[in-house]
Amino acid sequence: MEKQLVPVQEEGKSAELFSERKMNNEAEAALIFSYARDRLLNPACWVELAGELGTNFMQTDRDGNTIDRPVSMGDYIRIDIPGPGPVAGHGYDWVTVTRIEQQKSNSRHEESTGMQLMVSNDPLEAGDDAAHFFEKGATSTFILNRKDTLVTASYFGRNEVVNNATERVSDNIRNTMVGAGAILGLSELQWKSLLEGFLSDLK
Repeated sequence: MEKQLVPVQEEGKSAELFSERKMNNEAEAALIFSYARDRLLNPACWVELAGELGTNFMQTDRDGNTIDRPVSMGDYIRIDIPGPGPVAGHGYDWVTVTRIEQQKSNSRHEESTGMQLMVSNDPLEAGDDAAHFFEKGATSTFILNRKDTLVTASYFGRNEVVNNATERVSDNIRNTMVGAGAILGLSELQWKSLLEGFLSDLK
């Protein structure tokens, strides 16, 4: 699934993070995988899973209305990072769900779920400007996999270029600061915590 979902790294920063759990039997592993999949497809719960790093995620439709259902392709995710947000996103960073893949093979005792997110504009704006501290083209891909009794959660960041050449000076300053933190690994701490949260026992 990694080859299908993760874009080629062409520019900027990349990141790869992994977490795993080895269960006592396949039934336990299948249950943990099911919990992880439900959490992955429900971005509103991510803030609870990622610890105390403070970023909130809210799923919306193309009109910016909040949605209470498993995420689907074409949905948006509104990201509320502590501190000032970009004017281009009305105070929020935005990504859109570009791909969701699910595979299962009973004969191979394996199942996978993956989701790709891409930097986007604010769906409430008519323009196409990136409402994010990274430029358009940057992606975040999550992949969950169960093979026999081993459950893994993976994160792949690709083509992460700081979005600091916009027409708004305030956004350029803010995006540079947030992007610098991401490049230094602060966002990776959050993603690592989230991966571990996906695989936790909490229901």
